[in-house]
Amino acid sequence: MIDLPEVLQTAYPKGIVKGPDKSHRISPSRLLNCMRGAFMKSLGYDRQNDSISEQNLSYGTMRHSALQKRLLDLGMLLNPDGSLADGDEYHEEMLQMDDPPFLGYMDGRLKADNSSGAAVLEIKTIGKKLSAILTPQYNHYDQALLYMYVTGLPEAYILYESKLEKSPSVPWKQFVVPYDEERANALIKRGRDLLKALETRKIPLPDKDCYCRMPEVCFNKKIQQEEELGGFII
Repeated sequence: MIDLPEVLQTAYPKGIVKGPDKSHRISPSRLLNCMRGAFMKSLGYDRQNDSISEQNLSYGTMRHSALQKRLLDLGMLLNPDGSLADGDEYHEEMLQMDDPPFLGYMDGRLKADNSSGAAVLEIKTIGKKLSAILTPQYNHYDQALLYMYVTGLPEAYILYESKLEKSPSVPWKQFVVPYDEERANALIKRGRDLLKALETRKIPLPDKDCYCRMPEVCFNKKIQQEEELGGFII
């Protein structure tokens, strides 16, 4: 008899992997990591995905597409030029800048009743009840803030959908957040600091509030020696 769970489990080996160097482009999700984690991921180091991570990613992608399709059908998504987006040819908007080298994909440009007529849309699927979300998670807000910085849009809608809560009366929860220039500038400086660390090959210290999720990468002296990195390992 074939043991399918065992067969599938072997497809998710654990350990550190070294992928392509990504230091030439900084994604929002990487920039919002601990600075040391962002540095190591930029060099291509990470842990291999496990089955749970893959399931979460697949679910999030599926739900993003479904909600985008519904908003398109309702005539609520716009193209970069402000025209109404066509559902048959819709693609997430690619946003990039050179200083720091930033590249991200915005979930949508939402038709909104503000001064510019549009807002950033960020869709997030979460593994907790919506009632537990009282404010947008700081990393979700910062990601939306980076998109506001690049697009010049004055606000963002962060739409949460729970993987746990399936009640038809409360399927989603939204937060509308304004642009914060001071906080946006701090994020841009963080990106420039990361780029400088990558250029000088000096591994940064972990953030003070970091709960390290990949210590086998961030605190690996062997990797630091092989990469000929300067800085401090703690």
